[in-house]
Amino acid sequence: MNETGEKAMKVLLKGTMFFLIGTIIAKILSYTYRAIIARSLSVEDFGTFNLVITVAAIAALIANLGLSQGMERFLGYFSQDKKRTHTIITFALKVVIPLSILIALLIAYFSKDIAVSFFHAEEMAVLIKIIAIGIPFYTITELNEGIFKGSKNLKYQIYTSDIIENLIRLTITILALLLGYQLMGVVYAYIFSLMASAITGYYIIRKKILPRENLEKKHARSLQKEIMLFSWPAMFTIWLYTATKWTDTLLLGFLDTRTNVGLYYAALPIAAALTIIYTALGSLLIPVLSELHKNNEKNLLKELFVRINRWGVIVTLPIFLVVILFPHQVIQLLFGEKYLAAASALIILALGYFFGVMCGQVGALMNVLGKTKERMIIWLSGGIFSVTLNALLIYKYGLIGAAIATALTFFYLNIATTLYLWKYHQVRNENRKLIKPFLAGILAMIPLFIWLRFNPQSSGYAFAIAAVLSGTLYLIIALLIRSFDKEDVQLMTMLENKTGYKMTKIKNILEKYT
Repeated sequence: MNETGEKAMKVLLKGTMFFLIGTIIAKILSYTYRAIIARSLSVEDFGTFNLVITVAAIAALIANLGLSQGMERFLGYFSQDKKRTHTIITFALKVVIPLSILIALLIAYFSKDIAVSFFHAEEMAVLIKIIAIGIPFYTITELNEGIFKGSKNLKYQIYTSDIIENLIRLTITILALLLGYQLMGVVYAYIFSLMASAITGYYIIRKKILPRENLEKKHARSLQKEIMLFSWPAMFTIWLYTATKWTDTLLLGFLDTRTNVGLYYAALPIAAALTIIYTALGSLLIPVLSELHKNNEKNLLKELFVRINRWGVIVTLPIFLVVILFPHQVIQLLFGEKYLAAASALIILALGYFFGVMCGQVGALMNVLGKTKERMIIWLSGGIFSVTLNALLIYKYGLIGAAIATALTFFYLNIATTLYLWKYHQVRNENRKLIKPFLAGILAMIPLFIWLRFNPQSSGYAFAIAAVLSGTLYLIIALLIRSFDKEDVQLMTMLENKTGYKMTKIKNILEKYT
């Protein structure tokens, strides 16, 4: 690997380690928060809450206009140009803030129509009107994250979105529940946390990231036009992504019951947890790969992409196996017995999410290559596929139908994107190198399976400890059957050089078993 590659990998590794730590903290806070409200509210109220915040999330993504992805690409592309950086950030803020306020006002005005027409529950109108207050702050938070990623300042995203937002949300929610406010208190806590995250992030951008220099109006208009030309396909892609991501929730609320929405949202976040490592490894992928693409380092770009994807699969694999082999124990540990009916849905969703992890950051790579229109076409077909499949399967099978439709949509989107990159850009993952890690994972799960067979009434905490021990056994077996190669040792050396932490023992072990 040449000097440019070394530099790119070091930036990626530094950002990944920091982002991974922050993500783990955020997920602990997030799952604690979800577990508390799921256990405190009825299953139906938990479903109602998730429908309400889905409305806010969809509105925020529409108001975003794809500019978050534009920030990631263009700030990474012009990282050394202060004048262009200023123009890029100020343009996005001037567009997104007024639009998000307008959409929030429309949502509040039509709250009763949304509640009755979509969810057949007039009592939800008040909650939708209240959540509309949070839509501008939700939108700003999403834009802030794009700016932090594009400017390679992931630490600020960790501070605002991951720690401050989740900590405030958890704290206020606990207070609201203790004071007896139940569902209404949970919704207000959600809004206050969005406000804190958006305002803190905006302040950091103004003080720490936004340069004072600006382009001349003529050049600024040219750059703004370029941003919108990139962002409008990304905007439609995000809208289609929104349709795909939340079709299951909305149609469950429309065609089925809010109780099943509540059950679904016990399974969904657990399955989504499989993407924690995937998200961390991809946190700086777009700006780093954008820089390599700008410098025409095509071979290095492909090498970095493939290697990072492989590590994501290896680290995620034991979590995936625990989830699909022991879904009842996982759900009971996190959400309690009243959500056990979601176990089958969890298995199906986990298969869909893990397939996405195996394919890797294919969507991010298409953005880096500037193929936003092609990605939009893939997501358009995926959106149609998702809506059709969800409508058919939810109507017939309810909760399980929603899980099957979502998993099949993930399969379709990832296969279509992977085939495009393979055919037109000769990018393909080396999945044959994953045979040994898969074998190690299966062998590591056998003792856990036997232990549960003889201890079926064991506590959730005992199961959690046993699962961690199985993960440790997985790493040992993976080493013994030589699942790693010299490139993995090189990755560890780069990590050591960049962070300053000595990893001699770990490197020696890897070298011994490569």
